[in-house]
Amino acid sequence: MRAKRALAEIDNPAFRPDQPVGDSNPKRVAAVVNLRESSVVTLAAVGALDADQVAAAFRMRSEWETFASLRRPSALFERVDSGGDKAARQERANAAHQQLKRARALLGDHGFKLLMQVCGEGHHIRDLYRTRRERDTATDMLRIHLSALAAMWKLAA
Repeated sequence: MRAKRALAEIDNPAFRPDQPVGDSNPKRVAAVVNLRESSVVTLAAVGALDADQVAAAFRMRSEWETFASLRRPSALFERVDSGGDKAARQERANAAHQQLKRARALLGDHGFKLLMQVCGEGHHIRDLYRTRRERDTATDMLRIHLSALAAMWKLAA
């Protein structure tokens, strides 16, 4: 089976907040996304998640990766050089940790665990739940929790 691909707008991983936004430092960039890459992308492709929910899922994953990079940088990123501002990385990781704490307080343990498995760790819902009923319920809960996060992070239109 051939992987389906689509163009999506994502946060620019090379964005520098200390530099002015412009052509050389855009906040968002276009990227080719594999539609079978994750449950979030697959659910968005079939219309089960709206744009605000997808934005919340991507932000959740970004916060998780930023926080996890502090704990185990080699697990997520290939280190090319040892340069960079360690204090700035620490500050970003602390801010991500605070956002994850806010999300956990809003969603509760069950909701936070579901979002961490699907959005943060990239598990597919079909791999986490065996029956159709469990998968449908998890998808409904995912939508509810992502909508709540979108509202909290003011991502909703």
